[in-house]
Amino acid sequence: MKKLICLLVLMMLVSGCAASHYTKAGKFGYSDYKISQNVFSVSFQGKNKTSATDVEKMALRRSAEVTLKNGFTHFIILENKPNQTTKLVPTMAKYFSGPLSITRSNITLRIKCFKDTSPADTINANEFLTTNYPNDYNQKPSQ
Repeated sequence: MKKLICLLVLMMLVSGCAASHYTKAGKFGYSDYKISQNVFSVSFQGKNKTSATDVEKMALRRSAEVTLKNGFTHFIILENKPNQTTKLVPTMAKYFSGPLSITRSNITLRIKCFKDTSPADTINANEFLTTNYPNDYNQKPSQ
């Protein structure tokens, strides 16, 4: 019975590592919602081994996507709330001693979006995506 439980726990851990980091899903990935006409909250929850830097990059990527999806061209970050949580999980396997420490990074950004004309220091959403993720966002040929 103990072997079965250990096997199930191991399978859950391995399957959790195989899932995509960039999905809108329960515990991991992004979430966003509209606060007002041009203000949005964008969050990203990383998995166990996702670094705080990668979590921030994914939140910025989603912020650019939300900007374009809602008909805007530029955005600024009004508020940046990074967070890390660590919890200890008891292990039942005979080859591990003591609890397993799991650290997860997450971040919530509050962004304000603008159309075409924008104040200084805004981020051009399309430029951000095509520069940082050229394989996912094809650049239009220059004319």
